[in-house]
Amino acid sequence: MSDSSGSSDSQARPAPGNAAARAVRGYGAGAQCVATGAIGTELETALGQVCAGAAVHQVADLAQLAERAEDGHGPLVVIAGGLDLGLPATLDLLDSRGDRTAVLLADPRNIEAPRQHAYGLERATLARVAADRTVESIGTAAHQAGNPNRVVVGLLRIREADRCRAAELWRSAAAEGSAAEGSAADSEDPFDLALLALVRGGLAVVGQPLGYYRWSRDRNGDGRGVGQDGLGATGWGQRLRSASRLGDGAYSAAVVRRLSRLGTWLALRTRVTPNQITAISLAIGILAGLLIFTGRPAAWIAAAVLLQLSLIIDCMDGEVARFTRRYSDFGGWLDGIGDRVKEYLAFAAVAVVAVRDHHHYGWLLAAIAMVVVTARHLEDYAYTDRQAPGRVGRPALVPLSLAGDGSADGAPTTLRPQPSRPARIAFWVRKIAHVPIAERYLVLSLALLTLRPLWVLVAAIAVSGFALVWTVGGRLLRALRPAGPYATPSLAQQLDLGLLAGLAGRVRVGFLPGLLALIISWLGLIASIGLDSPAIAWAWAVVSVVIVGCVLRTPVTHRLGWLALPLVWIGESAVIGSLLVRGIDGSLIFVALAAIAYRRYELIYSIRIKGVPGPRSLLGADGRILVVGVLFSLAQLTGTPGVITWGLLAVALETLAEAVLATAIRWRRPGGPTAGEEDWGA
Repeated sequence: MSDSSGSSDSQARPAPGNAAARAVRGYGAGAQCVATGAIGTELETALGQVCAGAAVHQVADLAQLAERAEDGHGPLVVIAGGLDLGLPATLDLLDSRGDRTAVLLADPRNIEAPRQHAYGLERATLARVAADRTVESIGTAAHQAGNPNRVVVGLLRIREADRCRAAELWRSAAAEGSAAEGSAADSEDPFDLALLALVRGGLAVVGQPLGYYRWSRDRNGDGRGVGQDGLGATGWGQRLRSASRLGDGAYSAAVVRRLSRLGTWLALRTRVTPNQITAISLAIGILAGLLIFTGRPAAWIAAAVLLQLSLIIDCMDGEVARFTRRYSDFGGWLDGIGDRVKEYLAFAAVAVVAVRDHHHYGWLLAAIAMVVVTARHLEDYAYTDRQAPGRVGRPALVPLSLAGDGSADGAPTTLRPQPSRPARIAFWVRKIAHVPIAERYLVLSLALLTLRPLWVLVAAIAVSGFALVWTVGGRLLRALRPAGPYATPSLAQQLDLGLLAGLAGRVRVGFLPGLLALIISWLGLIASIGLDSPAIAWAWAVVSVVIVGCVLRTPVTHRLGWLALPLVWIGESAVIGSLLVRGIDGSLIFVALAAIAYRRYELIYSIRIKGVPGPRSLLGADGRILVVGVLFSLAQLTGTPGVITWGLLAVALETLAEAVLATAIRWRRPGGPTAGEEDWGA
């Protein structure tokens, strides 16, 4: 979804941000700078700022570069000769938290990114980068990278711990002489050969995305360089445009992000922090929920508008964080949890109005909407975890004497063509089919304008249900292709199984037969509750605990193993929801499911951000299902229906207490960098 509005925005307004927002943070202080040729004055000035006044030394070959790497401390910054780049474009690589060896890369063929004018790409140094951003191969004048997908800009950062190894690789490459140079490389900038030697030598190099910045690289000074014009009239304007992350849906890319950048431009001129912006978005979302609760037409219209405003502000926190490089683990967690709170509060408020208007299915529909949205998220998280091992980069560890990198015969060695218009349309149609958060909020706001509570809930169920079926269907088809076993590293923690399942799972049962038996046990329990058969309800609950422990015993390696996470959530929700037929208040059931959903989101966000799952749940999904079965049997056999209400409330409080306690322990010190900082925050 192309957006070229950045340039006009920058021309119409002053540079975004105050001095504090544009300030150099000092993470690059102490770095040594080495260039393989003359560089632009603007870049030299920028390096002086980022590297705290360090001089830029020039080297003529790999041997001299190796000497510089051995002689000194701190990070080593290597700059390609002829590179011209502004200060804002260097900050994400040289002035951000985290210590890594990384190279700046452009992605001119990204189907999702807005188009910017590029030139000389046929002369560019190309790279192949894996999904985890590991650089796998480099193409120079004398070497080819199979299936390249990035362009090397010409700025490399070597962390201090890698300097000795880099020096060894460069000295070895220099000693090979003819193997590393040859006629095609005699006039080539040594930067490309230096990067090639690192990658083929097995030194891990990460690709740092450039963003929408102007840059150029003219190796020979003959005006036949390579580069891009960027989006925005100034470097800081380009940084504001680059702060809008990719990965959004069509509505967000076309509408929400355009508006959020206006808000970000204003926010950067104040002292507001990303976490404060997240809190403001959450407060507006809660206010929208309270307005829905009133049931008044004017309040519903206002709530529809406030939900969109909350969505726009929700995008601003991540944009401010990326612009200023002020990331935190806690900010990523708060942003994710806040989105769920706003959405599920809206469902609950609509349910209250529906019941007040004598729509007895209000709480049931609200619970289904929450279950479907959560199931969609859980399925996506589990599938992403399943795919993680296949996304790990595998650098081409071949000798420099070989021109190729070991790719299959006939593999392309040039960038793929610019995506066609039909390809872009198909891409965005698929994006819409996934119904991300902006699209869900849009449907919710539009449905609120109908002033019909049931329509709101049915619309929410319909769009998220479609997205769930669409994604699971496509992934099922891909998963059925012949392949070996899959390991889903954190599935055991994401499943949130309790101590009982751990004790029961002494024997492994086949995944598909066991999963079928587990579903049958859940259906048996639900039928027992619906048909008022307390004598066997508890037995079905016990059987389900034994089966879940045996089927989902760690590790789960079946190719369909990721589906266990959404299925366990749906099964648990269905069992608890079946208590509606026994007259249990719908609001209590919704609250219980919301507490469980919070526990699951807290687990997943913490695993993904911090990598720390925390202690095993006391009850877990299996224990909660068992408690429901026992409570129902006890209540019916003793004639005390209140047991179910108080017992379910106790389960909800226990689950919520576990989640809140885990949150408090995990975030007792909310500062600190986010490992995947560019992926968290809206």
